[in-house]
Amino acid sequence: MDKIVLHGKEKELFENLIQYNSEKNINATLRVAGGWVRDKVMGFDATDIDIAIDRISGTQFANGFLKHLRSKRENVHGFHVIPYNHEKAKHLETACMVYHGYRIDFVSLRSEEYANTRIPVVKIGTPEEDTFRRDLTINALFYNINTAQIEDYTGKGLSDIRARVVRTPMEPKKTFQDDPLRILRALRFAARLKFSIAPEIHEALEERALGYRLREIVSRERIGQEIKKIFESREYGVAVEAMIRYRLMEIVFTRAEIEEPERVLRYIGSQREVLEKEEEKKAREIYHGVPKEDRHIVALFSVLQCTLRSGRVGKVSAGAWTAQSDLRMTKAERGKIEKISADLVFLSDEISKRYAGVEAEEKKLCLIGIARRMKNEMHAVFSIYLLVLKSQRGAKKEILNEIPVVEIYDGIVENGYTDAWKEKCPVDPREIQAHLKISGSRIKECAERLTEIGILHKTKDKASLLDCLEKRDRKDGVEE
Repeated sequence: MDKIVLHGKEKELFENLIQYNSEKNINATLRVAGGWVRDKVMGFDATDIDIAIDRISGTQFANGFLKHLRSKRENVHGFHVIPYNHEKAKHLETACMVYHGYRIDFVSLRSEEYANTRIPVVKIGTPEEDTFRRDLTINALFYNINTAQIEDYTGKGLSDIRARVVRTPMEPKKTFQDDPLRILRALRFAARLKFSIAPEIHEALEERALGYRLREIVSRERIGQEIKKIFESREYGVAVEAMIRYRLMEIVFTRAEIEEPERVLRYIGSQREVLEKEEEKKAREIYHGVPKEDRHIVALFSVLQCTLRSGRVGKVSAGAWTAQSDLRMTKAERGKIEKISADLVFLSDEISKRYAGVEAEEKKLCLIGIARRMKNEMHAVFSIYLLVLKSQRGAKKEILNEIPVVEIYDGIVENGYTDAWKEKCPVDPREIQAHLKISGSRIKECAERLTEIGILHKTKDKASLLDCLEKRDRKDGVEE
């Protein structure tokens, strides 16, 4: 039998809720709704608790409950009320607080009616009405705090969790017509939880009009938020494959150009295999070196490499343009994508010329230069390069040049050059100018070369570094 096991502070919270409800004779039925219930049933920890209340508004209940907690000197803070805002899809007033690390929202049960917009007319509703307005059966479960029982008004939420399937409470075409953002939410949960997608959802997505409605009535900001969450999922390929198969890529990414869907599907499948196959340990090692907050950029960029029209849009890469215009990503995320774009070109074009066929010392200088250029994005760049390189075989055209990616990566790590970008030039630019009798951009170029030589020889001695650089310049001049 499905049951929920409460941890210490969850149990204390629910006991406090019942105590306050009883002492004040409110006689409300208190239910936890949605994601917390799903995650607890699946055995995961959950810190976001949405409490749906009948008989009284969520804000009224929360105001009194806050006083109750403070009278008991409980650790509660961050209380605020999000007002009703029809234009921003804030359908009912919501009261929020933080209790011992748990983020708690209080809201009334509600029903929704849609016209030709994804923002519904909202009314106070019953538990059944609140259930069937939700996006997926697995997100439509209630935990009745009064009775300590799970309530499954769709009759499918618990069985869908056991069967690991994503399904809508209502008929998919109807619920997607009401709010087409639910299409991306269904794909996102399939990717996040590694669930299969119910056949009736696949059937609904065959209807192209739903995709066009997604583009017409859902803001780019909301689409971007869902896409980001999709690519934060390890199984993002599940969602991407569905988006390609049902021509949603061209809806979400305006520069997408997929003439041969089956070929691109094989390409995306190959990327997923790279992160799963036992023999791809090195690819996984590099991928796991990417900071967690940047892994969605690696996944997104790897997919964009094979689905977007190439080239630049004005002064930025197609990837950075997409992040800004289609997905409304943050300035920091757009900056990372633009830098990664440039670094991939650098690896693909420059290193294939500079790295091969040179002496050991020159190779090490090359490795230092790569590490200094890529900085914190090094793992991301190498991870994308490997993902694309290993999956582009059989693609319509070669996207990246064949270069010894793993050898270069290992060389940087094994020689301790990963943090080489943090080193500053040990020689003042004015001394470089005076000693070498140069000016302009040459000063910056020589300062970088001095820094690389200093890292290579583990020295900061100004005289020896300047002498070494002068000798290298004379040698390069003779060779030229």
